[in-house]
Amino acid sequence: MVDRERRKSPRYPVLFRAYFPELELKGQATNISLEGCYVQVPSNMEKEGRVELIIELPVVGPVLLNGYIHHQTDYPSPSVGLQFIHVGFSAEESIYYGVFSRFIKVLSQLQEVRDYYHKVVDQEGIELPSMPETTSG
Repeated sequence: MVDRERRKSPRYPVLFRAYFPELELKGQATNISLEGCYVQVPSNMEKEGRVELIIELPVVGPVLLNGYIHHQTDYPSPSVGLQFIHVGFSAEESIYYGVFSRFIKVLSQLQEVRDYYHKVVDQEGIELPSMPETTSG
C-alpha cells in the first residue's frame, strides 16, 4: 500500500514562536505550509473550532492568522494541527495573510538551498559546522 500525501501544499520544518492570544498560550510552530501548521504547546488546549494564531516569521515579524483546530494530540508532546482560513478576510487579515503567503514562497526557495547544501556536504564528505549552544544570562 502506498502512503500518499493528502495535503495540497508542501510543509516545511520550522521552529517559529507562536501565540494563541485568546487563550494566552505560547507555543512553537514546528512545521508550516500555506494551508496550515503544527504547533507544540505546553499543555492541552481546552478549545475547539476557530482560533487566532500569531506566528513570528523570521526577518518579517509577527503575523496574525485565523484557522480551525484540525486535530490535537498528546504524543509525543501536546500539539495542535491548524488549518488556516483563506476566505472572509477583513482588510487587516488580508494583509497578514498576503505577507504570510509571500513568506511561504520564499521558504520553499530556502528549502531548495538547504537541500543543495546538504547534498554537497554529503557528496564531499564534509562535516557540518556547529554553533555553540546559547545561554540566557
